[in-house]
Amino acid sequence: MYDGIRLRRALYGRMVCARMRRSTLQTVVLPAAVGAGPYRVRGIGEVPCTPVAAAIANAVQAACGVRLRTLPVTAEKVYQALQAPR
Repeated sequence: MYDGIRLRRALYGRMVCARMRRSTLQTVVLPAAVGAGPYRVRGIGEVPCTPVAAAIANAVQAACGVRLRTLPVTAEKVYQALQAPR
């Protein structure tokens, strides 16, 4: 992309993020004054995952024309929504 214009027509040859290409993650427990559980820890790594469910629900609506408002989005829920009267 350059200035909002796509320079390539296809994604062929693009590197896709795969498990083998990412760096190793290390989990560290940092106790806090407030938090859940016996160690009073708070999660800080979930934030980038937040929009994924909404993006999947939007993709289902764009493809099928039905809006799913509960998680998880499953094939059964899509089928039931398609069969329901609108």
